[in-house]
Amino acid sequence: MTDEERNHEALFRHAILGDVLSRTLRRGQLRPALKQLAQQTWQDHRGRSRRVAYKTLEEWFYKYRHRGFDALKPRPRKDRNQSRVLAQDVQQLILDMKREDPGRSAHLILRELELAGRIGAGQAGVSSVQRLASPAWSVGSTHGVGSCRTISVGGLELRRTLASRCAARAHTDESHHRTKPTGDRLRTHR
Repeated sequence: MTDEERNHEALFRHAILGDVLSRTLRRGQLRPALKQLAQQTWQDHRGRSRRVAYKTLEEWFYKYRHRGFDALKPRPRKDRNQSRVLAQDVQQLILDMKREDPGRSAHLILRELELAGRIGAGQAGVSSVQRLASPAWSVGSTHGVGSCRTISVGGLELRRTLASRCAARAHTDESHHRTKPTGDRLRTHR
């Protein structure tokens, strides 16, 4: 999450709490006010509809009261791109597997590691692999994994593209293109 996105999120949180923050509340008025806010649907800066739980609103309220606007900004994870359940050699192996075949999904990598006996069944989840290699799943990777790949299958070319951003930062197929030769030119089907 960039600084700009963190600022947008803090503004979104402040906008929700704005009415409650601007009033001087007497004892017993905070809970009903926050419960009423929790029942509403809000639109964030990206236009997505979101609902916020009462406990979350209460947390935001007290953070703002004690530490101000900056407390409403989401903090980046300290363990981003690090795994708590995978050994260092297995982490490097995952990145190497992704570099070797950029089309290899996190599910497939995890399954191959389990079948090879490098990790125990159920020792790690798909999200652990995705979080570790999240830059490898995005375009312009810091791990040097390319953004697209062309495969020939039965005389047809399939182009597989990796999504640059997705919610879980996982491998997704953004599009599948088939190209067939038709005379002098190639024709693309979706």
